[in-house]
Amino acid sequence: MELETPPRTGEIRADEHATDADGSPANVVRRLLRSGPIRLAAAAVILPLVLYLVLRPENYGLTPNSLDPVFYSGYATNFDDILNAVGGRHYFVSRWSSYLPMYLFSRVFGPFTGRLLWRLVMAAGILVTLWLFGRRHHWNRAQQFLIGVLVLTMPMFVRAFFTDYGEHFVVAFGIVLVCLCLRERQTIASTLAIGTVAALLVVANPIAVTAVGPPLVACLLALPAAAAGAVIDVVVLLGLGALALSHRPHTLVGGAR
Repeated sequence: MELETPPRTGEIRADEHATDADGSPANVVRRLLRSGPIRLAAAAVILPLVLYLVLRPENYGLTPNSLDPVFYSGYATNFDDILNAVGGRHYFVSRWSSYLPMYLFSRVFGPFTGRLLWRLVMAAGILVTLWLFGRRHHWNRAQQFLIGVLVLTMPMFVRAFFTDYGEHFVVAFGIVLVCLCLRERQTIASTLAIGTVAALLVVANPIAVTAVGPPLVACLLALPAAAAGAVIDVVVLLGLGALALSHRPHTLVGGAR
């Protein structure tokens, strides 16, 4: 009677490796769920959704007054009619960065659901930016959770975040800008992000320069002279480009004359 030769260790490992490399849908999903970026993004979407369902904030905030938010809601629901009636030059800048995303989400998902989904996207972006910033300062999960909840539930944040006036864009992307500017080391990608966010904030509301200026100054103070000069160049160029686009927002979506 012959005994089967036991497989060598190397063969066992090769078989296990082949099993792990199985490209079945279940294994693909399992690997994705173990991925750090996927878990971070999922948590950033789930946390604001849970807070919204538990706290049930007022869906439509009349900040800073009872007229301006309604006017901006008109951009989202009756974009062509609003532009045909008042044109795109009633401000020094058209503020397209604050209302164009609302229009696109409303067009795809409907005015009510689209409005809330756009805020979910912004809230998730805020959390991802905060948590990535916290990783560099060794925040643990409890600190990440607590800071995320505090930021999203502060009354001043909630009041501005749920209005359709440009404040919702400024308060959300202002937080993102602060986190980007406080990075210890700036890269080409982070510098481009800083310039883009800063330009979009000023286009959303020129008064937002008061929220843009201090983070940019803090960023420049933390950089060597040569790097600071590069940041200034990028910010200026992107700012001019965004301002150039700001005068004809209707050409981005078409339809208005």
